[in-house]
Amino acid sequence: MKEYVHLLRQHREHKKLEIIQDALSTLVDAGSNPTQVDIKSFLKDALGEPPQPPIAAIDQNDAQARVDELTFRLKKELLIARSRVEEANAAKEAAEKRAGSAPQPSLQTQVAALRKARVYMIEWVEGELGKVPENDADASQADISFMDGDESKSQELSDAEITAKVQELYNVYITARERLTANVDATSKISQHLTANSEAPKTKTSPTKGPTKSTSPSQPVRATDILPYLKTLLQSSREETALLQQTSHLRRQLTLASEETDQTIQRLAGESYLVPQDTVSMNAWTKAADEAFVKTEEYVQGHVQAGEESVGHARVVLDKLDTRRIALEKMKGDL
Repeated sequence: MKEYVHLLRQHREHKKLEIIQDALSTLVDAGSNPTQVDIKSFLKDALGEPPQPPIAAIDQNDAQARVDELTFRLKKELLIARSRVEEANAAKEAAEKRAGSAPQPSLQTQVAALRKARVYMIEWVEGELGKVPENDADASQADISFMDGDESKSQELSDAEITAKVQELYNVYITARERLTANVDATSKISQHLTANSEAPKTKTSPTKGPTKSTSPSQPVRATDILPYLKTLLQSSREETALLQQTSHLRRQLTLASEETDQTIQRLAGESYLVPQDTVSMNAWTKAADEAFVKTEEYVQGHVQAGEESVGHARVVLDKLDTRRIALEKMKGDL
């Protein structure tokens, strides 16, 4: 019975599904509703595509606008370049005027500049030579000797050729030394002449009182006199540079330590109530310490005096008690 009822229910559901399927197929096969037609698609189907604007005219207009823009930019750049050229010409004229109006440097100034350049070149050469390690120098000498050995093996020279080459190198050395000596002597003479010219007006204007002593002219220092002491002078210069560097380092360290001490004192002054804030001098701390010592001493002395007075009162009370105790003992003895 239950199976029969179940089959009947399935049969009813099957009929319902068939009805729904028929309705769906009817809707699919049915045409579109004329009241719900899309107007744009209907017009497109009836009239076709709308006419397009002429492309050539638009391209020509764009090209003309582009040309106008580029022309404007070119004119702008030309104006900027012209203004810059005018500014450069004005600056050049001003520089030429200043150069023409400026006085030419004197001979003394030129000599001083040459001396500074010479000192700078010497320092630079010394620094560059100091950078070269000794091992590299030995290696380079070994390489040179090795190359010389190869050349000597490949090409042997006679005694006359070796003597001529040595003589030629010696002549070059003598010429260079004479030239260096002449340059140094000329520089020293020029400097002495300039100093004499600068001191001459002073001697003329100064009044003479009494007989004047004859002064012997100072002998000029020659380069040959300096050559034996050149190594010592270089060593002294290097030691002086090292001492200057050490002095500057110590000064910097002292400055840093002083700044750190000042900051510590300021921090303590801000944390303490004895001195005003931002106090750097130690005199304020000394004064505050003295005042605190005086106040502490007064406080302690006051308490000591009060204690002594209390001790005195206690002694008086003890004496009275002893007197009363003795009197009581006497009274007991009498009884």
